[in-house]
Amino acid sequence: MKQACVVVTGSGGGIGRAVCETLVDADIKVIGIDVNPAREGADHIQFDLSRLVDDSNAAGVLRDRILELTDDDTLTGVINLAAIQLLGNVSLLSIDSYLESFKVNALAPLV
Repeated sequence: MKQACVVVTGSGGGIGRAVCETLVDADIKVIGIDVNPAREGADHIQFDLSRLVDDSNAAGVLRDRILELTDDDTLTGVINLAAIQLLGNVSLLSIDSYLESFKVNALAPLV
């Protein structure tokens, strides 16, 4: 029998990790995507989602890596938790910081 499979972006953060653990406890296969390396042996793709905006080939690369990990399981959903938080004095933040945040937080989920 095929197992449900969910992709979780931002799987390395606090909320992402908790969501992944909850899904695994419910016998749902999880493929985590995070810019940082995986902390445990779960299916994980280390990937910077801002590449989806900057590189026209990145979506195909990411899709292929996800499909490799799904095996015969049915991909049933994507939970987008990836985000870049800009903390600190707003007047000291660079335009590049804002652009990187916008790419990951607003544009990447649309690609």
